[in-house]
Amino acid sequence: MTMQTLFRLGAAAALSILAACQGPAVPHSLASTSDENCLKCHRDTGSAPATTHPKKKGCIDCHKAP
Repeated sequence: MTMQTLFRLGAAAALSILAACQGPAVPHSLASTSDENCLKCHRDTGSAPATTHPKKKGCIDCHKAP
């Protein structure tokens, strides 16, 4: 592989990661924007739809809060 090909692959990977960070908006008010607060319901208690990516950090970075 040439350096140009590697650069293009890296750029494409970075863009896909950024584009993937457009999760659905949070449809409810938040007591806290911490990941731990989000995961209490979306991973632990079963009182909300379970997240498919509980190890990712920065819930509110991808999911717009009200």
